[in-house]
Amino acid sequence: MPLLVTPALPAGRLAAQEQPHLPVRPGLALRPWRDDDAPVVRAAFDCPAIRRWHVLRLDDDDAEARAWTAQWTGRWLAETAVSWAIVEDDDRPVGQTGLRDVLLTEGSAWSAGLRPADETRGQVG
Repeated sequence: MPLLVTPALPAGRLAAQEQPHLPVRPGLALRPWRDDDAPVVRAAFDCPAIRRWHVLRLDDDDAEARAWTAQWTGRWLAETAVSWAIVEDDDRPVGQTGLRDVLLTEGSAWSAGLRPADETRGQVG
């Protein structure tokens, strides 16, 4: 079916640039996930609430955690979703936030999520 409007964002607009690092406030920022985040991701998936939220578990060594972090680059390039690691001054992830079901035509995303790591739950913000 033909669109009745010009897309709010043309296809390729996001993929043409690197996923941004976003400062939130002094000492807190959002940055893209990296392979070296695998141990933190692996530890986070030991939490039953995180496994329930993501509807999966990590059984392997850090390889599965690296695959989880790597998928976000592909989703950014496909312009379908984005996820950031929430990091403090030490650049260690303390949580996750992101947008799912990105629709460039409407300039919208279906949902946003925030998932602090267990040890920082109630402190991030």
